[in-house]
Amino acid sequence: MKRTFVSLSLAVMFLAAPLLQAQEDPAFRAWLKGEQKKFQEFTDANDSAFYAFLKKEWRGVELAKGMVKDPIPDLPQAPVYQPSVIKQPAPTPVAPLIVLPPPPKTESVAVSPTPQPSTGGVEVKYFGTTLSLPITATMRLHVNDKPGKESITEFFASMSHVPCDDLLLETKKFAEARHLNDWGYCLLLHAAGERIYGPSSDGATLFTWCLLMKSGFDARVGFTPSCVILLLAAEEQLYGVLYCSFGADQRRYYAVPLNTRATADASQLYSYEGTHPSATRPLRFAVARIPLFNNPVAAKTLAFTFGGVKHYVPLQYSRDAISFFENYPQTDFTVYFDGSISDGAASSLYNAFKPLLADRNEVEAVNILLRFSQTAFGYKVDKELFGREKPMFPDEVLYYDYSNCKDRAILFAYLVRRLTGLEVVGLDYPGHISTAVRFRGIVRGDAVQVRGERFVICDPTYINADAGMCMPQFQGVEPSIITLRKPS
Repeated sequence: MKRTFVSLSLAVMFLAAPLLQAQEDPAFRAWLKGEQKKFQEFTDANDSAFYAFLKKEWRGVELAKGMVKDPIPDLPQAPVYQPSVIKQPAPTPVAPLIVLPPPPKTESVAVSPTPQPSTGGVEVKYFGTTLSLPITATMRLHVNDKPGKESITEFFASMSHVPCDDLLLETKKFAEARHLNDWGYCLLLHAAGERIYGPSSDGATLFTWCLLMKSGFDARVGFTPSCVILLLAAEEQLYGVLYCSFGADQRRYYAVPLNTRATADASQLYSYEGTHPSATRPLRFAVARIPLFNNPVAAKTLAFTFGGVKHYVPLQYSRDAISFFENYPQTDFTVYFDGSISDGAASSLYNAFKPLLADRNEVEAVNILLRFSQTAFGYKVDKELFGREKPMFPDEVLYYDYSNCKDRAILFAYLVRRLTGLEVVGLDYPGHISTAVRFRGIVRGDAVQVRGERFVICDPTYINADAGMCMPQFQGVEPSIITLRKPS
């Protein structure tokens, strides 16, 4: 049965409303009290309906092995273009480059700490930042050493009556101030849960589950003989993460690795069928802005050679981003290609490349950005660098000394879109990720057709290759197209 969804924002409105100018109006206070009562009755009814689901028979659930984005291994090393004796024809006509204005600043210069609640708070550490949250003794509930249906059901029943509005309000305020996405917010709730129940505890997992549902997210739990597993619905596909499916639409729920004890046995996981009527929203893993915690900025200098001249690129990047993305679940390539970059990285890249691109045509400019992406970093596959598959966001590519085809394509696509305004797509070949650029002028060479438009292949891993040069082993291979946002 479908039920009307009341979001947390409505609850926040009720909580914050007395602080408005109308707070002294008796009629307003009476109206607010009535609305709060109706909201609480609605919440209680939804909790009761969900509690009835939990009390029913749980079933064994098979966790499917995490999906693999591309089973073909990455290129073991970056190939080097060997120019032939036949000179490549010059592209003609050549369009002039339009250098875009500097990137707008999106980060705060300094982020003030979360205000202390009037009743005092409990300190919670989150990615090196310490914040004070209104955690109360009533939030610490009994958790059985041996997880099971009855203990989890009773935990939910008890937590549904624990006042959590102040905590949810403060965590939402912190998440908005620090640019956290849904995944970052989930980690914040789990950090609060670990502060109450201890690190890697079933209590922290159950606490996170309940507060995610109170926040409107589609989360569920299962249990094995040894631990409780948090299962999350996601807007995007996740890879390398165990998952199971529920409901008529077989929605996937991912066993995200929050609990280091959570080594689920696929043959011994049990969970329930129903969902909470007010918790329907999947978590989004898109990164619209780089999270801010202590706002530290690190610096380094990269070098590359173009046209026989060595160029140096002094740049900055966000240490916050490096910490946040270290264990980020692997997801769709569009998340990385369209992901944000820190202000320091954006400004330093713009300032370094603007004079290099001055008076260049669009092909020369793209070739400069290609050479930087091809040669400013060492090459290593993910398994060698991280021990697992891990595409990088732009700040990470700048931070690490090594990268591979996926990472270079992501950074190159950002540079072309940000500095030239040209449209870029990603090219997904078996075992390789490349890019293609839609030039304004006619550029000869290897190309692909996207929506009836000609995009010239530009490979950030094919060392010393210019625009229009595809790796020999991929010539004639039709790639899947990774469509990105158009330049703004």
